[in-house]
Amino acid sequence: MAKGINGICKGRRVRNKKRFCQDAWDIATTASEAVAVAFVVAAILCCSLSDTGTESGSDAEPVEVYVQLPIRSQEAPNKPDIATVPDPTIMSLPLIRCTCYCTGSITATGKRVQEGMIASSRDHFGQSANLYTETGEFIGTFVCEDTGGKPIKQGKVLDVYRVNIDRVHEWQRKYGDYVRIEWIEREEDGEHKKESK
Repeated sequence: MAKGINGICKGRRVRNKKRFCQDAWDIATTASEAVAVAFVVAAILCCSLSDTGTESGSDAEPVEVYVQLPIRSQEAPNKPDIATVPDPTIMSLPLIRCTCYCTGSITATGKRVQEGMIASSRDHFGQSANLYTETGEFIGTFVCEDTGGKPIKQGKVLDVYRVNIDRVHEWQRKYGDYVRIEWIEREEDGEHKKESK
């Protein structure tokens, strides 16, 4: 604010308490809440000090008040962050129901279970997949090394291995019951397509 309390007090002797307080209040009402409080406190202080001034006819020396307050910045306010627009390619990926398991020690492919593995149709054994949340946020890349019950064998449900039940609950809290899946083409799949053309 260009006109602060200095615009009223600096270099001026406080002789008219009522007028001074009114001027200070007018400025305070146009200021921000924090600055307004500072104006009012300063005005009250100045008025109380000036009670011994010339209004009563005494010869007491009038009070000179010097208060330095920050000037309101003239810079443009910060623009709000623009929400990230989801990638249309990712949002077009199929949604699949996703569950978690934390039991067993050896997968259907004969490997020791570890996080980063998923269970799906046997057709995807050894194939990697990128998983995303429903809103398109990347979760990670997983490898299909296991299978499960009928819905999993049919590829209708994806089962993600987690090391313990706490990790299972963590997944459910963070990602919910559905994910978007992007199967990564294997080299042999690409070669098979070329041969079939």
